[in-house]
Amino acid sequence: MAKYYMKDIDLLEYCKTQKDIDRLIKITLNDYLLTGDKDMFLSGLNLAAKAHAALNKDSITGISQKAKISREHFYKMLSPKGNPSFKNIVKVLQVLGYTLKVDRINKKEPVTP
Repeated sequence: MAKYYMKDIDLLEYCKTQKDIDRLIKITLNDYLLTGDKDMFLSGLNLAAKAHAALNKDSITGISQKAKISREHFYKMLSPKGNPSFKNIVKVLQVLGYTLKVDRINKKEPVTP
């Protein structure tokens, strides 16, 4: 089965509102959690950053500066060959206005130390 990454389709035209960006982040993160497809998540985060920049009259340079990541490293880490640290993913998500939340899968089973 062929893999389709967001760079293959110009989805930026479909990410015009914050709600669209929210949906994109959730879908690609959930896809990563289900399939382990890191490239799809990084592609989605890259697209979300571009859409966020366009929506907020900002730029990728501005977003990378706020995240304290060089613009070159920002592009490299969100490319299909990128291998960003968890710390840098969190920085980018925070600049875009997101946080990560962890929920237990089985809430009936108590957590023991």
